[in-house]
Amino acid sequence: MLTPARFKLAIAVVFLSLLCFLQSMSANTLDSARDEFAGTKQMSQPCSTNTSSAGNRDCDQDNSAAMLSPPLGQRGSLIAQVRELTLEILQSDNTCSAWFEEADPDAADVFRSLRYYIETNGTSDIYSIRDNFGDLYFMHPWGARTREYAGKNSFILINANGPFFIRKSRVIPSDPKQAATSPIGSIPVLMGPYTGATPEAQITIMLHELGHITGRLPEDNNSWDGSSSRNTSEVLRHCKKEIHQVARKARNEIQVQANSSGASNRLESAAGE
Repeated sequence: MLTPARFKLAIAVVFLSLLCFLQSMSANTLDSARDEFAGTKQMSQPCSTNTSSAGNRDCDQDNSAAMLSPPLGQRGSLIAQVRELTLEILQSDNTCSAWFEEADPDAADVFRSLRYYIETNGTSDIYSIRDNFGDLYFMHPWGARTREYAGKNSFILINANGPFFIRKSRVIPSDPKQAATSPIGSIPVLMGPYTGATPEAQITIMLHELGHITGRLPEDNNSWDGSSSRNTSEVLRHCKKEIHQVARKARNEIQVQANSSGASNRLESAAGE
């Protein structure tokens, strides 16, 4: 018969084993994506060696198409939009771009060369745990992953069930005995202070992964140690202003397009009466 102490230990072991399994699965997915990407690496190489202004414009166009191979559908279109917003930050003279250039003077070119894959089986649940003082903590689904110091022509693996695409998710208590005191239903998925599926969250994810690719940020993982959150906070310490600026601009453009489309539809409706 298990004593209370041994029962708690058994629960902890099972939960840690589950986390290790999920991390192992993600690592295998990264390896698979890396192997698949190796066959297409040469497609984007000419862009990274062309330094002319016209060449850079062509490079952006080439990579906008090449990065979506294999095709990613509507999700790919969203990734392309967020990519352009992130490039706008990195190609401008600001504190965020300067911070990245301290690690890699060609940070914008590195980002321009990246390709994207989607992990459709990525973690979707928000795990909760209470400490000995009764304080509640959450571990949100990971947003994206890449390789530390991967450099140019590497890739970002985006979680289809994480904060890049998802706004809310269900809460799962890590300890079954805490189920009665845990939140019921769904709560917002967060990337730092931002709700998932918002431009702020999406751009932050892109910059976070670029931080690993350029070595600007130390390696982290989606665990209770908080290393990923600390890295996100470091990104925001240098880039929060720029993220808000381009996100606001994107929203304004969307609103203008929506207003213009609505006015056009009203004109067409009136002409048909």
